[in-house]
Amino acid sequence: MKRVFLIFSLIISIFTINILMTTDVEAKSKRKKSSRKKISKIRKQSLQESLKKLEEYLPAYDVENHKFDNVQIRNIEFAHQSLFENDNLKLKLINNINDWLQTPYRRGGRSKNGIDCSNFTSMIVNLTFGVNFPSSPGAQTQSSHVEIIKNIDDLQFGDLIFFSGRNRNSKRIGHVGFYLGNGLFAHSSTGRGVIYTHISESYYTPRYRFGGRLSFTITEPLQAQVEK
Repeated sequence: MKRVFLIFSLIISIFTINILMTTDVEAKSKRKKSSRKKISKIRKQSLQESLKKLEEYLPAYDVENHKFDNVQIRNIEFAHQSLFENDNLKLKLINNINDWLQTPYRRGGRSKNGIDCSNFTSMIVNLTFGVNFPSSPGAQTQSSHVEIIKNIDDLQFGDLIFFSGRNRNSKRIGHVGFYLGNGLFAHSSTGRGVIYTHISESYYTPRYRFGGRLSFTITEPLQAQVEK
């Protein structure tokens, strides 16, 4: 009788453990699904916010039809010999950036699965001009390959924009993006991935260091490839 009771107790225990394990697996699965839905919702909101900012601060660009208004684009002033005096390159830059919107941030990443700030600017330059542009070891390196523009008011469409990192008093460059005019820039944000941001947002204003104008001869063939 005692043996029967022990066997029965063992069966009950195993059955209970199986139920608990199944419940735990189901709970984890639900949490993962909920987390994925939450991330998807955040990314969708982030995309909508980015496109709204693009429409607000760069009205020459038709967000819905993915093209520039031929009249308004003429009102964007460019320095002599700017690479973006070419209308096709202006459009190509914006559309390439838009193609990467919502890509999450990943340090050292260089694909749609995740990309960091300097790899993002490098990738967009590569895709827009068909040339190699340095991405390693980071934004600090890129700042030595451009014509430095100190005053933010002198920045223009297509310039790179450089910031210090977490320590806003640091002289070292820790972040980079593309300046598009009227205070708007595109970048891969640590917390939100590839987005459009306005310079007036409190985090970035005190961290601004300088801009950089691309001024290279477009002859070097593209070797870097986008990861699949």
